[in-house]
Amino acid sequence: MSKIKSLADQLREQMAVPAVSPLGMSSQVEHSKNRAPKPAETMDPLPDIVEQIKGYDSSGNKSMVHVKLDAQTAKLVGHFKMATGVDNIKLGAFAIRYLFDTHPELKTYIKNFIQNLEL
Repeated sequence: MSKIKSLADQLREQMAVPAVSPLGMSSQVEHSKNRAPKPAETMDPLPDIVEQIKGYDSSGNKSMVHVKLDAQTAKLVGHFKMATGVDNIKLGAFAIRYLFDTHPELKTYIKNFIQNLEL
């Protein structure tokens, strides 16, 4: 009875023993040569702007804005999330705040509009 093994036990044993190729290299070594390098191995350090985005605190924000993006931009935002770990909401909140902080003429335009608004 002790010699009866489940299929899962047999597979575990086979996976634990590395197979040797005709060249004398184990399959694990061959696999590691063929795999793509990890992103951390090939990428430069994060740019300062990404560090600023990661450090941006959006935890107290309660208002929501729904944004429609073209397919290419939506794909780019998704890739940005995969590359940096920054979620889309935080990126959007930072980007809008950054836009208004770097272009104060937008705030001036809005203030002038509000002052000239007739109720």
